[in-house]
Amino acid sequence: MTNNTGGVGYQINTPAAPGVSISGGSGPTANTYNYGIIANDVFGGVSLISPKSSPITVNGSQGVLVTWTPVPGQASATVCRSTGGALTCPTTGGGFQVTGLSFLDNGSGYFPSAPPSPTATGFAAGAGSAGIEGPQISLTGGGFKNTISGAFTANRTATVPDVTGIVPVSSYVNSAYDNATRSNGAIGSNWTIEQNGLNIASNQIQGTTAAQSNSGFWNANSFSPVQFAQTTITALNGASDFRA
Repeated sequence: MTNNTGGVGYQINTPAAPGVSISGGSGPTANTYNYGIIANDVFGGVSLISPKSSPITVNGSQGVLVTWTPVPGQASATVCRSTGGALTCPTTGGGFQVTGLSFLDNGSGYFPSAPPSPTATGFAAGAGSAGIEGPQISLTGGGFKNTISGAFTANRTATVPDVTGIVPVSSYVNSAYDNATRSNGAIGSNWTIEQNGLNIASNQIQGTTAAQSNSGFWNANSFSPVQFAQTTITALNGASDFRA
């Protein structure tokens, strides 16, 4: 998302006001302070300065712990401070980019006397509650994840470019899928044998008894009332095998 203010393009969302609390035995000069942050992405893009925090008063021997919630795409923060007026922020590049989710103001000289001059060099997109947003992309609707995880029914092998003529992904959902890609031996507990036997051999399903019917059915889960099934026959034994 791009917010244009005063001719400067801000390439990352504006963060919320940070939280503040007393922490440590040393800090800034006795006064009442407000804090804010600027969000930085990994490409050098910056946000607008956040709203001010609640005011916090210290006696000169107390530090202030500043905490924040990152916005999508944020890699670090520039912490800003004021004594009631405009927030003042560091001006010296990456040395003032705080990683993590907190900063302790212990009076070590972090804060300069002039605000920074943001640039519009960053191009970052991040996943948030509204979708995936960036200066060149906006996917709305929610439900997006930075990390996709879960249990998959089976491993698939794909060759690029794919010249098989088979569409590997379609709109239907597999209720059951067995590609037979596993060690040789019994077909497994997901199958119930009806006649004779079925084994795994060279990543294929084979009947165990020659010249007779070998059959079984999938028992691991039930199927939708609207369904279809398909299988691939890799070899037949001469002219005697005509059933799968």
